[in-house]
Amino acid sequence: MINIAFAPDNNYVMPTIVALTSLLINNKEEDLCIYIIYLEDDLNINNRNIFESLVRKYKQEIQFKEVKRKSLDKFPKFRHGLSAYLRIFTPVLLPDVDKLIYLDGDIIVNKNISELFNIDISNFEMAGVSDLKQLFDPEYLKIIGFKYNRYYINSGVLLMNLRALRKLNILVQTDCYLKKYKDLIYHEDQDILNSICPNI
Repeated sequence: MINIAFAPDNNYVMPTIVALTSLLINNKEEDLCIYIIYLEDDLNINNRNIFESLVRKYKQEIQFKEVKRKSLDKFPKFRHGLSAYLRIFTPVLLPDVDKLIYLDGDIIVNKNISELFNIDISNFEMAGVSDLKQLFDPEYLKIIGFKYNRYYINSGVLLMNLRALRKLNILVQTDCYLKKYKDLIYHEDQDILNSICPNI
């Protein structure tokens, strides 16, 4: 089973539907479990039904996971909205899942995704693609407390080791991080994940 999560809100349903459709079309031979993670009151029942109908059409599994709005009281709000932080909650929301692909809704999957899912990240919290922030604004990384001798990654496509993230106690680490850097970060979950995870 390949576990894949999206975190749309009512304003980003159509792009996410396109991304999800591209995933389903190019992975018909795989067993997929799609997790739609959403913030309380931010994904209405009609839109949830659209996602469910699409996934069922391709005979795949789908689950919806709601995050209570009060859980994000301490998170700063930027241009992407609070839904951007929901991937941080996946280790707790999915206690029986040890490995997960997280995908933003503005991507296209143009091939079988099992090659990505099967990458061994047993010694890492997650894997992703290097972000240009490190190249063009290295001083920003110092400001937000990024202190590792490794790449700062983009959080739009993540291969996540949920078992390792649970061991890290990611929500506690996030809370501690925000107490110090809440007013300094700009790239939401991306800054948090890069700064609190030692092994990426």
